[in-house]
Amino acid sequence: MRIAVFGGTFDPPHNGHIKLAQFIIANNYAEQVLFVPAYDPPHKSNIAISSFEHRVAMLKLAIGSNDRFIISLIEQQERRSPSYTYDTMESLDDCYPDDELLVVVGYDSLIQLHTWFRGAEIIRRWQLLTYPRDDKSMTDKFHLSDWWSDEECDILSKGVIDAEILQISSTEIRKRLMQSAEINDFIAEKVREYIIEHDLYAIG
Repeated sequence: MRIAVFGGTFDPPHNGHIKLAQFIIANNYAEQVLFVPAYDPPHKSNIAISSFEHRVAMLKLAIGSNDRFIISLIEQQERRSPSYTYDTMESLDDCYPDDELLVVVGYDSLIQLHTWFRGAEIIRRWQLLTYPRDDKSMTDKFHLSDWWSDEECDILSKGVIDAEILQISSTEIRKRLMQSAEINDFIAEKVREYIIEHDLYAIG
């Protein structure tokens, strides 16, 4: 079985995350989407984030009863600090030895992949599914050839999927919540209720 590994901070999880996962299933890129909340995301070291437990609880509410979506707590179980994608994928390979794992990344991450821990090995070992983050990201190649060989650029290009552009970001949602702005179109109602109940993001 093909499993798309969708890692992220998910602080909070939003409708864009869910729509992307639905797109992956509907277009037969994978049979399941495995959401992997980051325990200690290396790229957020200077940013305050909600507890792992809160983020997992919100993710469960966002996913609902969809049996194609599952959550892995592998990063909490291993408690690596920081949480690197390569290490997590290696551990997931051990957990799913009979399945094909794919790595879901945004185009903003793709253009930074050369800075990732063992980024070149990620390309060689696992297929990437890259989704757009804005109108320009999928047309501007950002000089990938400056960092990757022709063969590697070809691999990266083949992993780009024609998903709907995600116009939502968790960062923007947190800002809107702190400003008491409307966010009903961006997150599930149960997630919004959870945020209010637990007084996350300075909203009461």
